[in-house]
Amino acid sequence: MEMEDMFQDLFRLIGEANRAFGLNCPCMTTARAYLQMAEDATFELLKHVLDDDEYKRLRASCEYSQRHCLQDEEWEGVAYFMEMFWHGVYDGFFGNSKNDDDKYYIWGYKKIRRRI
Repeated sequence: MEMEDMFQDLFRLIGEANRAFGLNCPCMTTARAYLQMAEDATFELLKHVLDDDEYKRLRASCEYSQRHCLQDEEWEGVAYFMEMFWHGVYDGFFGNSKNDDDKYYIWGYKKIRRRI
């Protein structure tokens, strides 16, 4: 699987978690399971990086995301953070222009763009 596909799979998992929160009868167990799979998927991205500098930046993004998610007490907040942060990382990783003003998106974009 290519890096682009890995990111799309990550976004799919986050989307499934958001859908589980939004159901008429929200299923927190399902939502948490998808968020855990999404977190695992962030670290799977590391297997597809060819450049050492990109690896370090992506690893730092994964670790930052994990720490942030562990500190958030609301599962919906975790899902929102992951969606925005990882879209920022995605755009920054692939050199797309920044296209969102959300603070989490900007954090992700800057985290992956800065040199370590």
